[in-house]
Amino acid sequence: DESNTKTSSISTFEKFDYLSHWYPVIWARDLPSNRPTQVTLFDVNYVVAKRVSEDSGPKKQEEVVAMLDRCPHRSAALSEGRLTAQGSFQCAYHGWSFDALTGRCLDIPQVENKRSIRISDKKKRIDGTAVPAMVHQEMVWIFPGGGLEQALKAPPPPSVPEIDEDGYRIVSSVVRDFPIDWTILLENIMDPDHGLFAHQVEYFDLYSASSESPQDVREETRHGGKGWSVTSTTKAVNSILEGSLQEKNKNTESEIKPNTFLSKERKEDDIPVATTTFDAPNLITMARRNPGTGKTSFAIAFWICPSGTGKSRFMSANVGKVPNFLKIPRWIGHVAIMNFLDQDTFLLATQQKHVLGKESELVLQYQKLNSQNEIKERNINLSEDTSHLKINIPVRRKFYVYQSPTERLSARVGAFLDATLSLVPNRLKSIQNLGGYEQVMQSSLISRSQVLDRFTQHTQICPDSMEVVKNCIQIQSACKVLAALPLLVKVLAFGNSNMVTATASLLHRCIINCNGFLAKRPVGIMGFWIGAAILSFLANKLEKEFYYKYTNDYRENDMDKIPSLWKDTV
Repeated sequence: DESNTKTSSISTFEKFDYLSHWYPVIWARDLPSNRPTQVTLFDVNYVVAKRVSEDSGPKKQEEVVAMLDRCPHRSAALSEGRLTAQGSFQCAYHGWSFDALTGRCLDIPQVENKRSIRISDKKKRIDGTAVPAMVHQEMVWIFPGGGLEQALKAPPPPSVPEIDEDGYRIVSSVVRDFPIDWTILLENIMDPDHGLFAHQVEYFDLYSASSESPQDVREETRHGGKGWSVTSTTKAVNSILEGSLQEKNKNTESEIKPNTFLSKERKEDDIPVATTTFDAPNLITMARRNPGTGKTSFAIAFWICPSGTGKSRFMSANVGKVPNFLKIPRWIGHVAIMNFLDQDTFLLATQQKHVLGKESELVLQYQKLNSQNEIKERNINLSEDTSHLKINIPVRRKFYVYQSPTERLSARVGAFLDATLSLVPNRLKSIQNLGGYEQVMQSSLISRSQVLDRFTQHTQICPDSMEVVKNCIQIQSACKVLAALPLLVKVLAFGNSNMVTATASLLHRCIINCNGFLAKRPVGIMGFWIGAAILSFLANKLEKEFYYKYTNDYRENDMDKIPSLWKDTV
């Protein structure tokens, strides 16, 4: 709605409402048919399911449904139950069933007269809580801010324009659950300056700014102030690398030039615009766009689900103009992105202790300073729901030190988080429970192997990757059996050699014949063993890609790559 959109350089975020937005929780392709699955949003568990009807002919009808993951009977998780043949959620504890669209209790097996259920329960305490759900751009989204009526009034889920355009498609889609606060993950993705050092990748420099190529930041308030977005643009040229190259060229006879796609040696009108857009609170898109048309042939999208304080669900996709016949197995992209994500995730874990600790300290200070004023007057208890309480928690303004020309975007995102985090459902309570900065700093940091545990964070929740792991295990088992077959034949032949008579069994004859065949082909048998060993080795190596991998040795090896990109001068 254009009349409801305002572009400005500075926003106040006064009316931003986290509960007025849809949130992505899982890729639709990862959601099993007719089986409940638990997802988490703002420290609250929900159960989602993809109902598939086979009664509509060859083309199956699919519908996603969601409820609060709690049976009102005794608070057991509905995600531990099942979907009935009629598509209702049924609790596995006592069999209570609920309409997946309305939450209405449909059946209590222990009550004979079903009509009496509704009559005796005037307050509808037996009903569950249904949550609006939908599939949008191949992802399942849920709306935590109320029922269907409120969802219809809310802004629609944000979109990546290219996904809906002809000729574009999602090349790869990734999911991973991190023990990292979603606010820190958002900031990390929108910070291209870290790419050269944490990832040793030149491509990030395209999005960095400099005095010659400054960063322009534009903001929009939408939907009556309940929505907010910010876009940064800069010329897609060398920024940080340019200074490093100049230093290197001082000490070399021949001039070192950057990669062609990074070079500044292009006509001004041909230089793409490196564009990053954040549609609060969950979508980030990055692309190098044509300065005239704004079009791009390739974009990267990131959806960050705020699972809760200190955790997040990361989902991303490459979107590009790729021929339909070119289909790369999804798991190949997963191997690459997991290696990439591991490079800086533990860094974020070390940062998180300080950031959440400071946030906890400021919340406790606010509570103390206002204990005799606003909080007392309004009877506010921070241990209860505080979604109605608006306070500014200036963690980033007080604790961060912004210096880079690229951090104009970071500063605005930081201001947005400082101004709105008190409105995040359940946030103040969990932050207060951390006990302040000193207590957080005294707590032990979870280990590198826990922070970077790919199996629990990715493999277990991604059917494609899990299938690869199962296949690798089966291949290794099969190779061991096949490698042992020649030896087994020889053992059996030796043990039964005295039984080879005219009346010997067919099995014994086969064993003797196989032994003779193998005895005449020792080179072939050796090749068979070697081939089985190589196949088993490769399967084992691939399987390990889906478990904890990025040890300290990998980190040190990555650190040794930095001097090839950045000239050490101090």
